Parts: sequence; structure tokens; C-alpha cells
Amino acid sequence: DGVAYYQLTHDYLVPAIERWISRRQHETRRGRAELRLSEYASTWSVKPKRKFEPSWIDWVTIRLLSSPDRWSATERRMMRSATRNHLVRSVGILATLMILSMVGWGIWKRSRAVATVQQLQTVRTGELSEVLHQIRDHGSYATPELKQSFAAAEPNSREQTLNQLGLLQTEEGPREWLIPQSLDLDLPLLTMVRDQLGTLSQKELEWLTEALRDQGQSAERRLRAAIMLSGQVADGDSPEFALSDEESEMIVTEMLRHATISPHDNSHLISGFRPISDALKVPLLTRALERNDSPIRSLSTAFTIQLFRDKPSVLLDFFLDASFDQHPTILSTLGIKLPNLSDQIRKTVSSEIDPDLSESEFDKQARRRGVATALLHRLNQPESTWPLFRKKKWPHTRGYLINRIGPLGGDFSVLLSRFARETDPAVRRALMLTMGGFDWSELSKTAQSEGLLLAKDTFRNEPDVGTHSAAQWLLMQWNETKWLKEEISLQSGLARDPRKSWFINGEGQTMAILDGRQDPEIGRVFAIGTGEVTVEQFQRFDPEHEYHEERSPTPDCPVGLVDWIRAARYCGWL
Repeated sequence: DGVAYYQLTHDYLVPAIERWISRRQHETRRGRAELRLSEYASTWSVKPKRKFEPSWIDWVTIRLLSSPDRWSATERRMMRSATRNHLVRSVGILATLMILSMVGWGIWKRSRAVATVQQLQTVRTGELSEVLHQIRDHGSYATPELKQSFAAAEPNSREQTLNQLGLLQTEEGPREWLIPQSLDLDLPLLTMVRDQLGTLSQKELEWLTEALRDQGQSAERRLRAAIMLSGQVADGDSPEFALSDEESEMIVTEMLRHATISPHDNSHLISGFRPISDALKVPLLTRALERNDSPIRSLSTAFTIQLFRDKPSVLLDFFLDASFDQHPTILSTLGIKLPNLSDQIRKTVSSEIDPDLSESEFDKQARRRGVATALLHRLNQPESTWPLFRKKKWPHTRGYLINRIGPLGGDFSVLLSRFARETDPAVRRALMLTMGGFDWSELSKTAQSEGLLLAKDTFRNEPDVGTHSAAQWLLMQWNETKWLKEEISLQSGLARDPRKSWFINGEGQTMAILDGRQDPEIGRVFAIGTGEVTVEQFQRFDPEHEYHEERSPTPDCPVGLVDWIRAARYCGWL
């Protein structure tokens, strides 16, 4: 009976006592970890097998929350065994995952490479660079698919070239295929091939040079050979690549022909030939400076501007020789670079022209000088230009100067200020005529008001007949016809002012007074009209006079079909 009572006490009392003893441990994470360790150790000590060791999560929890210094000998042995087993298991799992990841990554890279190669077969040239970059990233994964696509493509087809470019990203083999094939490619793809090939070998340079110089080759193939070579040799200065006159002429001719047929390729032609632009300058400028307007001249002008946009001194020379209708196009590129060219402009302005030159060459040099002088006005550097406004034996430079200051962006207020200070009648005439070259609508309200005030005052009071007539022309340019008619009507009724070398007669005609008394053959003072006799004026003398109405459609046009006798009678009638 005592044994039975002991068993009953053990079964009910001992667990309660154990729970009371471990109650505080259950209240903390560390205590619970130690209890868990004790439970595992008690089981493992009886059967030291792997399945009775702590699981990976329990093992980590025990390692983090309990102190090894407080472990019993059995607990240490169990934890060492568990650590060893978990480490082996973790390494195995990690190795398996790495192998699976590598296999998966390889499959993924392979599928991406295949997709990219398939995209390469139909890619547009503008997107080709990005696709080739992706193939370069895929590396050897793309090589088998590229070789397969290359073998399946038609010989010398665009697809074959594209696959060659793809293979060029992973190996050097296709270069010997690409160089000959490049001469038959369209220009966008040719430019891409040139950029992808990079620096050419000596053998490749020699092959392309021979193709360029082979006159038996078509002009199209020779043009493409020149584009391939231009990226390798700067400006044709290399002994291995110096263009002959025939080659330069051929390239420019074929370039302009191609641009006429395929204008969308112009950017490729410009980028392709910019490195050898100096070698093409003479034949290109010859066409751009033709006096007759034509599509070829317009194309040559555009190519000259683009090829030499980084060589402003060349563009300036072109500008000085170009026709006036070409100036706005050239100035759109050259304008911002003019301040850096002031020394070159001043040199042109200060250079004297040899009077013994032929008439055409003298006019060409005068034109350059006049346009260069107008550019100094655009740069707000006019002080050295005023002597060129004076009257000289040869008026060419003065005429071009008067014509170009306004269109080339001179300062209107500078001319107004100079006119107020100038005493030379020839310069005052030139200044008044120069003002007429400005676009009236682009002048400020203040400039318009000052200009009108000056022109009207000059028309009324200027003693010099030339300046007076220049003011009349200027007011007509500014649509002040009504004011002119009223003023002419008023002036025609006034007595002649002895201070003036002109007067307005009763017919409203301005008469210049010329003193010929110093000339024995004239010996007297006489007056001559400064403008043509108009239809309206002559019909007041002879209402029945017949003239070419198609040539003089309005009353203010010059009258025609007037013989000497009628002209003399008209002068007597006046």
C-alpha cells in the first residue's frame, strides 16, 4: 500500500512542483529556450540520433538566446552534433540552389539571346545600335543562333550583314566579309558598319583605297569606299589616302546626285564626309558659288554649311563670295561665330583692290570687301568703315556696302547718329540709301519715328541735290507717298532757295542745278531733272501721246515713245 501511495504522490505532486520551479523560466524567451534545450537533451541522451536533435529553427533559437556556458555536458554534445548536421544539410541545400540558379540563369540568358537575334533579323537601322549592344551583353549565348541565322540568310543580303554585325560583337571573324560587302549597303547601314568596325587594319585600308581609285568601279561603290575611309584618315592628309582632283570631283558629283534622289540620307553623307571635308572644298564651293540658282547650288550650299560648320574661317570665305540670297542660310550657322572672326573680317575690309584686275575679278573683290564691311556693322564695329562711304572713282565697294548693311543686321540707330554728324555730301547720300535696306516692319517704333523725322527734314532742307533725292527715294520705300505729294506740291510753289543746288518746278519735278560756266563748251548754268518724266507729267503737255501701256501701266511710270523733237518741245513747254 505504501508503494501505491508513493506512485500517486509522484504522478500528481511532482509535475506540479516542476511547473512551479520552471514557472519563472517560462516567463522569458531565454528561459523558454533553455527549457527547450533541456527537453531535447533529455530525449537525445537516451537515443542520440539525428531525429531527436533540435530542428533548424529551434537550433537557431537556442544558439541565439541561451548561454553555452550554462549548458550541461550532454547539451553541449547534442548541440555540437546538431550544428554539424545542420551545416552539412545547409551546404547541400545551398549547393543545390546555386546549381539550379546557374542552370536557370543560363536557360534565361539563352532564351534572351535567341529573342534578341530574332529581333536583329528585322530591326530598323535606327534601332540597330541598341540591339547590337544587347547582343554584346549576351556574349557567347548569342553566337550559335547568330551563326545559324547567318547560314540561313541569302548571300549578300541585309539579313546576312546584320548577322555579321552581330557576330562582330562576340568574335572578330566576320570582318573579312563585312569590308567588301559594305560597298553595296545603303548609307544608313554603311555608317553603322563603319562605326562598328572601328579602326581598320592596314590591309583593309589598302583594299578600300584601291576600290576608291578603281575607275572601273561604279560611282556608288567608290562613294561608299570613300565614306569607309573618311573615318580613318583626318582630312585626307595621310600619304596613304590623298584624294586626287578626279576623286574629289567624283565624290562631290555622286554625293549631290545621291542627295537629290535620297534626301533622307543627307545626314549620313554629311557625317561620313566631314573628316575629309577639306579635300572636297574646291569642287563643292565651285557648285555652291554658281550664279544661276538651281537645285544643285542649293544642295551644295547646304552641304558646305554642314561640312564646314566647325571651320568658321572657311564659312566666312564662302559667305563673302556667296550670292545675297544665300546669305541668310549661311548666316544662320555662321552668325554666332562672327565675333571670333573679326580680325579676318577687318583684314578683308582693309585690303586695297588692284585697279588693274579684270572687271569681273575687280567686282568680286569689291563685293567681298563690301560684304565684310557690312559684317563689321553687324558686330557693332563701324568706326573704320565710314571712309568706304565716300565717293571714289570705282564705286563697286560703296554700292555693295550700301546694299548689305541692312539685310546683314546693321544698327539703324548708328546710321542716324552718323548722318547727324557727317558733313561729306557723298557719305550723307550713302547713309540715306543704306537706311532703305532695313526692313521697316522690324524697326522699333522709336527708330521709325526718328527715321521719318530725319528723312522728311532732309527732303525739305538738304542743300545737296543727291542727298535730297536719296531722302525722296527713302520716303517712297517707307510708303510716305501721300506726304511726298503734298510736300512736292508745297515746294513747287516756293521761290528757289539759293542755298540749295535743286528746286522743284511747277510740274512737281526735282531739278538739279548744274553750273557749267567753267566749261567753254557749256558756258552757262542749267537744270536737269533728277528723275524720269512720268506718263502723268507728259500727258499734261500732250494728252494724245501714245506709249506702251504694258510697259508703263500706272501714271507714275516713265513715259515712252518720245522722240528728240517732242522731248525738246516738252522742255520748252516747261
